[in-house]
Amino acid sequence: MTGINDDLASYADRLTRLLDAADEAREDIKQLRVEIKSAGYDPAALVRVVQLRRDERKRAKEQERLQAVALYADRLGVQLDLAL
Repeated sequence: MTGINDDLASYADRLTRLLDAADEAREDIKQLRVEIKSAGYDPAALVRVVQLRRDERKRAKEQERLQAVALYADRLGVQLDLAL
């Protein structure tokens, strides 16, 4: 039973640290938005541009994964049906 309690306590500690870090990050983001606005920029517009840039990186990673899947399938003789 001690192992279970140790695991549970460990998970609780990790979760607490991560939630604390998330709270700190949210506060940092709020402060940054204030800085952006005081510099004369539109924070919402900048957030959207950053989201688009992040989305593009995600699409590039997904494309790389799909290329690897196609390569592996080809090497293993697996027929892929990629019709959308």
